[in-house]
Amino acid sequence: MIKLHKKKIITIVGIGALGLLAIGALALFIISKNLPTIGQIASRKVNESTKIYDRTSTVLLYEVSGEQKRTVLSWDEIPLYVKQATIAIEDKDFYEGPAFDWKAIVRALIANIKSGSAVQGGSTITQQLAKQTFLSPEKTIIRKVKELLLAIKLDSYYTKEEILSL
Repeated sequence: MIKLHKKKIITIVGIGALGLLAIGALALFIISKNLPTIGQIASRKVNESTKIYDRTSTVLLYEVSGEQKRTVLSWDEIPLYVKQATIAIEDKDFYEGPAFDWKAIVRALIANIKSGSAVQGGSTITQQLAKQTFLSPEKTIIRKVKELLLAIKLDSYYTKEEILSL
């Protein structure tokens, strides 16, 4: 009698776990459905400032910008110390780690729950690229899941140098 009861409980728990797994997979599919493809990511255009030079093209006279003053640089044009400083401040495990850092996410979640507001972040450089370039700045769980999925996609397609230069 007791063995039959245990088997029934194990069966119910197993079915429940499979149901939760199926619901989670469906939710991930729905959330990831509208994320940009690698082709869309690769073909994105970055708005730059308009630069007006003198007739010798050596002296910058004016720089006209909209929302942001921006000049796109190639990987080789970015000074080494800027790359090193960015990695040291934003994501010390950038070259060794994956697209996301679970420990940092959990640490930030605990700190945010304790304070009652968003006081810490746990995003890697790859997640920050995904959020700043392709997603909205809203602070929701759905947006955070999209950020994680997109960061994984970016990390699987691009090299670390390409991600940093993007």
